[in-house]
Parts: sequence; structure tokens; C-alpha cells
Amino acid sequence: MQSDACGSVGAVGSLRYYAAPMGVVLRCSNCAAILLRAVQTPHGHWLEMRGARRLRVAPT
Repeated sequence: MQSDACGSVGAVGSLRYYAAPMGVVLRCSNCAAILLRAVQTPHGHWLEMRGARRLRVAPT
């Protein structure tokens, strides 16, 4: 995943993970910018990736 804030590139597993009852936030390990928010509500699951420039999924 690439940070839109600082341009650093790293694996999703290298991001800082913050959990709360409502959902999770993943922050860049380089600049601490929020890259991804995931929330579960009664209306469904929401994924917001405003802080990420790109997400690459490697073939299996």
C-alpha cells in the first residue's frame, strides 16, 4: 500500500493498527497518516481508503 501523504510504500501488515469497538484505523508507519478505515454498522461494512494512493494485490 502506498501512502498518499508521504509516498512511502509497504505491506499492509507493516501499518500501525488501531482498533475500537466500532472499527479499525490503519496508519502509515512512516508518517502516521490515516490510510484506511474499516467500520461495521448495522447497515453493512464500510471501507474508506482516502489516505492510500494505491493498493496492490499480488497474484496467488
